Amino acid sequence: MKKIVGILFVLLLACVGVVSANIVLNPSFEFPVNTISWQVYPDGTAGLDWHVERGLGYPTGLAPMLEYQRVFELGLTPDQGNQYAELDSYANVNISQMISTTAGKMYFISFAQACRSDGGAENPSLLGVYWGDTYLGSTSCTQTMTWVTHSYSPTAASTGQIKLMFVDEGPSNMRGVLLDDVVVEEHQAGYFIVQKTHDPTPVNPGDIFTYTITVTNPTVYNFWDPYVFDLLPDEVEFVSCSGCDEQGANAPHIDWEGIAQGQISPGATFTRTITVRLKQDTAGKTFCNNVVVGGGDGEMGGPDSGSTEAIDCITIPEEPIPAPEFPSALLPTTMIIGFLGAVLLIRRTREH
Repeated sequence: MKKIVGILFVLLLACVGVVSANIVLNPSFEFPVNTISWQVYPDGTAGLDWHVERGLGYPTGLAPMLEYQRVFELGLTPDQGNQYAELDSYANVNISQMISTTAGKMYFISFAQACRSDGGAENPSLLGVYWGDTYLGSTSCTQTMTWVTHSYSPTAASTGQIKLMFVDEGPSNMRGVLLDDVVVEEHQAGYFIVQKTHDPTPVNPGDIFTYTITVTNPTVYNFWDPYVFDLLPDEVEFVSCSGCDEQGANAPHIDWEGIAQGQISPGATFTRTITVRLKQDTAGKTFCNNVVVGGGDGEMGGPDSGSTEAIDCITIPEEPIPAPEFPSALLPTTMIIGFLGAVLLIRRTREH
């Protein structure tokens, strides 16, 4: 599956969308090289490039260590390369790395996560992801011994360095999160014009409403196999979406492949919808939802589509706004006309 990335929409018809290289050091935990089935490395080990610190339940008298595995005892092989990490060897650890960023740029973060086959329901594989002080969310596994890729697309608030951190949020019991193939990429603006709206307005807690995504190709180029990536906010519950693939049906990540049947022609426009329910504890809140469209391969001699983002923000009233008492303006207008007619009729009757 292509990885979807993007930044806040800027239309640059004279600039080709460029995908940057992965800026994470030691992204698939290939160094140091582990020559046995598993090995642990303390913070500061040469070549590790990840800062390791004590997590939930880690003994204060024990140096924090990150475990590398080559092949899990029941057969799980790395998602990328020859090694992967476990974030609970003796106890839970947090691992982090400083990422160089540019203010206003959007960064695409992805990583592969797997569950231990001996974890069980009482030992869920829960992984918290932080971008600086921002908690991007928690991911989990639904199948054991299977790698699942998760992704986020935060925007850098300032130029400098920001900490990307992974936190094992499960029980500290030597059955931790398995992590591999960490990617952070910076992306340039794309060519698509993308709009995102919601209906109806206003929305009250408990209401079902629909996001509509509209994508237009304003260029003279054909783009093949574009993709849509949508990360639903915590304030809503997924109900359904049009044209989702199987992975997309597992909210909160809504992900389409081949959204335009393989090609978006010059001037073409298409729409997709996501139906959600607003949670009850949202009164007075403002929240935003972003969608990224990209991944379109350009025709021979033309540019790739790059990636484009659109954002839709909603403010929920403190008190529910009731639906109009009349279903349309026609009914009250008719009543007013009827009332005036009755007054005129009474007046004429009195005159006679």
